[in-house]
Amino acid sequence: MCANRLIDVDDLPEGFGVPATPVEASAPQIADDFDPHKLPPEGMLLMQYLRAASWNLSAVARQIGVSRMTLYRRMSRYGIRSPNQRDAS
Repeated sequence: MCANRLIDVDDLPEGFGVPATPVEASAPQIADDFDPHKLPPEGMLLMQYLRAASWNLSAVARQIGVSRMTLYRRMSRYGIRSPNQRDAS
């Protein structure tokens, strides 16, 4: 609920909009030393979806309810690259 039909910062829950980790701490890892066991829980879950779908990005995007572009951004955020991309480097 809010007053004046406008949502103000005071109307939001405490901590809303604050990133869980500092931006500099979530920088992508270099592919050569990539360790999926060092990913945050969200990254590990994304890896599970990707492996279960045999890296079919369209299927994973549909399954988690996001666009493929959003999936690409999330993969980039966690430094996740498909096996095909790793082989090409």
